[in-house]
Amino acid sequence: MTVARLRLLLAIGVVLLFSGVAFSQPWFSPPQNLGPPINTSAVESDPFWDGPRNRLYFMRDGDIWYADWNGSDWNTPVKLGPQINRSPGIDQSPSVSADGQKLYFVADSREGHLWDIWVSTWNPSLNDWGTPVNVGYPVNTPGVEFSAHLAPDGRLFFSSSADPDSLFPFGRYGIYVSEWNGSSWSVPEEQWAQGSIPYYPSVPADGQWLYFHDISDIYVARWNGSGWEFPAYNLRQQLGGRGATPSIVPSGDSLFFQGGPDLGGGNGDIFLSKRIDLSKVPAGSNRTLLFLIFILSLAGIYWITVTNTLKQT
Repeated sequence: MTVARLRLLLAIGVVLLFSGVAFSQPWFSPPQNLGPPINTSAVESDPFWDGPRNRLYFMRDGDIWYADWNGSDWNTPVKLGPQINRSPGIDQSPSVSADGQKLYFVADSREGHLWDIWVSTWNPSLNDWGTPVNVGYPVNTPGVEFSAHLAPDGRLFFSSSADPDSLFPFGRYGIYVSEWNGSSWSVPEEQWAQGSIPYYPSVPADGQWLYFHDISDIYVARWNGSGWEFPAYNLRQQLGGRGATPSIVPSGDSLFFQGGPDLGGGNGDIFLSKRIDLSKVPAGSNRTLLFLIFILSLAGIYWITVTNTLKQT
């Protein structure tokens, strides 16, 4: 058992032992590297799970790809065509509507627009994605719109950094959300503006948690009925290292994200971490067992630490 697993076990034991399963944040298992053929020597990031089609979209070195899950393994990844991926150019942050008809993504430069969100509609006659269309104002601005993520309920979450205008007299900075009313996108509402660079927002279907990336860590904030609670929880300890570009699946039970060298991810690989359902653990009857887990975890961490120290001397 690795130190990361023991630390996670210890943290869970402490929460269970002293809080009686009064949990205030999601808990995740140690992440697993998806490995080949998803991950290569290139940089992979920006994962998005298209559950109805068992398909994972992601970015590889500035282009959007996808790979299908066949039930036991990943099929060979496919690079989207030139109508989506341009050369040169960066196309990233893919997310697909629940019906599979709309592909949203971010382009660094396209048709004179810099760092905007675009949408492509599936064309059945071509069996391919159609020509992308800029989603326009008030979502996009002359500033930077980044890390778009279409939520399961159809709301569009994204990050924005823009100068003041008539709708935003103080400018925009942080995470925003906009809703489609059938003909246009609503004026975006600020969701999170704390921290240094909050981006890559992602929410599950129940809308109770907001996952995002700030600087070099993944955070999660809880919805309290009227807003996102501050402060958000840093998931670095749970995940065993730094993470980026988080994407929670609609059910909320799996988190895809990019991990780096401290997780054994090379230049940047995609990892998957499963949510631990702590609600199934009895709060009272298992106190003794939880106490033993707590003690054994401490002993295990101490033994590994001592062993590693002796090896280095």
